[in-house]
Amino acid sequence: MKNTYTIGEIAKLFHVGTDSLRYYEKLGILTPQRGENGYRLYGADDIWRLNIIRDLRELDMPVDAIGDYIQNRDLASTVRLLTDEIRLAEEKQRRLRLLRENLSERLQIVLQAGQLPADSIMEKTLAGRRYWAIPEGYRSDDEMNLLMQRLVRRGADGRLIGNNCIGSFFELAETSEPASRYTCAFLISKNGPREIPGGRYLSLVYRGGYHQSPLWAEKMTVFAEARGLAVVPPFLELLWADIHETAREEEFVTELQILVRDKRDLPDQTGLPPA
Repeated sequence: MKNTYTIGEIAKLFHVGTDSLRYYEKLGILTPQRGENGYRLYGADDIWRLNIIRDLRELDMPVDAIGDYIQNRDLASTVRLLTDEIRLAEEKQRRLRLLRENLSERLQIVLQAGQLPADSIMEKTLAGRRYWAIPEGYRSDDEMNLLMQRLVRRGADGRLIGNNCIGSFFELAETSEPASRYTCAFLISKNGPREIPGGRYLSLVYRGGYHQSPLWAEKMTVFAEARGLAVVPPFLELLWADIHETAREEEFVTELQILVRDKRDLPDQTGLPPA
């Protein structure tokens, strides 16, 4: 049975790079001997150290902390080490469980986006929704994406893919052709400081580019008026699927919502809080 191993043999045995072995030596964790040819030779003392390094690196322990443990280890420090690592493993399991739940929810949103009925105005009764807002208007998709990125930092997970809680407020501009004026980007979040009021809403889902929003908003306004309803601006533009989920504009899925009230019950046009 061999008593010493070359750096290449040790690297293969422990599945570790030769650069890492040299780094461990530089830190004083390993102390290989030198053969007559000047090559490193690793013995039994290095083997048990590498066993410890391998086990602790699998626990993501920093190399310098591993060195401290090896130099000062005793039963008490080993008990503390294992107790701490159990706690960290449990915390990691908790985070992974939450991540899995989050990924499952986002997958369902993406799948649902592809199945939503499009181009049909319908009524919804919606509860109040808390939200974060950046009260800045924008004109281009690039400006919108920057606002969205700023918004997700305030959310629970900071992710844009599979997130249908992000959108914009807009109003119809007074022009000869339907046009929208975006006034604010928002992120629906239960810990948001503001609230979109609950109530009776008109909703419409369309597929394709955002240039359709003012066209459909105009149709929703006409739809409401034909039924004795008054729209209460602003419109909500919710992004079910956008550039973060697909590069194909024809696969974009957008939902428009607008609060409506019976004209007889609406002495004034007070709607959403100021953005």
